[in-house]
Amino acid sequence: MNIKDTLSAFLQKAKSAGCERLVIAYSGGLDSHVLLAQLIEINAKNPPVDQLPISAIYINHNIQPASTDWGDHCQSICETFSISFEVINVQALASKGENQEQKAREHRYRALAAKLESNHWLITAQHQNDQAETLLLQLLRGSGVDGLAAMPAQRVLGRGQHHRPLLNISQQEIQEYALNNHLSWIEDPSNQDEQNRRNYLRARIIPALQSLWPETTKQLSRSASWMAETQQLMTDIAQTDLDLCLEGEEKINILELNKLKFSRQKNLLRYWFHQRGFNRPGEDKLNIIFEQVINSATDSNPELNWQGCLIRRYQQYLYLYRDLPKKQKSWQVEWDGLSSLTIAKHWGSISVAEELGKGLSLKYKGADLQVQSRKGGEICQPVERDHQRALKKLFHEYSVPPWYRDDWPLIYCDQQLVAVPGLFVCKGYEASPDEKGLVFSVDQTNVC
Repeated sequence: MNIKDTLSAFLQKAKSAGCERLVIAYSGGLDSHVLLAQLIEINAKNPPVDQLPISAIYINHNIQPASTDWGDHCQSICETFSISFEVINVQALASKGENQEQKAREHRYRALAAKLESNHWLITAQHQNDQAETLLLQLLRGSGVDGLAAMPAQRVLGRGQHHRPLLNISQQEIQEYALNNHLSWIEDPSNQDEQNRRNYLRARIIPALQSLWPETTKQLSRSASWMAETQQLMTDIAQTDLDLCLEGEEKINILELNKLKFSRQKNLLRYWFHQRGFNRPGEDKLNIIFEQVINSATDSNPELNWQGCLIRRYQQYLYLYRDLPKKQKSWQVEWDGLSSLTIAKHWGSISVAEELGKGLSLKYKGADLQVQSRKGGEICQPVERDHQRALKKLFHEYSVPPWYRDDWPLIYCDQQLVAVPGLFVCKGYEASPDEKGLVFSVDQTNVC
């Protein structure tokens, strides 16, 4: 399809999907100007009831000396189109050793994401040639399937969505449209700098390939689409495997993990890292994780610190944290047991529910409870046990990782230990079978 047909179909899709506003990332350059002009033209031809509000945002990265003037140009164009327009200033100039393109991209999308409301779609003008360049760059970096999928046609961004409707449109077609319609656009001089690897591919490598294979960009873009489908299949498989291996919210059962083929184990771990907000580990890093952590002796407590995340094993479980929970000084808080209680920034919270025949006797509801950290030397008897035992040993029997134990909250009443939330109620303080009790659960998802 040509540009007009592609964007007409896209507008219909947006309307039927409940989109309430199109937000164009508008740089004033050739690609975004054609995108903006054509979307406005097509939208205006629809009946008023089918038209979508369109606005534009210019991100001033404060890298080029003329960037403020470019913003003024974009504003004048948007005034001509009678659409709302906004300039957002970011400080994206890279420091020594930083990748300028990557830093600008991160700042740009962070700023754009913050502006999106629910049911708002951000529209950017990346096209077929951009997709081909991205695929080549990822190939040269030795990227896996996720990287080779290049740029997705759509993704969640902030509270809204991000769409790239021109990925199947060539740059040549975009340029022809602009020339035929006498459009005026900004030329960024940095696009001519061949020290930039993307610019070098665009100026030297892709033209050389096209001299032998005229449909180079189309075919590379098609390959990226196949990779995107493959990545989705891998994601679906990883989620299925994670459902089998994940226990609670924070740990993977290594015994279940080892039942999978090695390729699926690696796929699951890459997916798990990504789900937890970390970079996907590459092949070398995965091999180290398996060698030093997963396949370590069961009586060891190995850990591996990598790119802001900590991978640990305890017994048969694998844990992944942004950092270790910090050990707190001795602490104590008063609590009535009626609502959730946040323990500490690096620990988690306690929630409470009522269940028949379970938990702490209801007579303690609303009582003056004290929640405090361990002092050491505690001895108690869980309801299900027939004798007292040191809390230190109970933590081991209940598989509480060592790094949680010092700050695990203990619930007291009148200086007597009555419950260890998430684990047990002490003998003599439990609800009877025919009464409701207070059941305490622990939430540590904000720790990991």
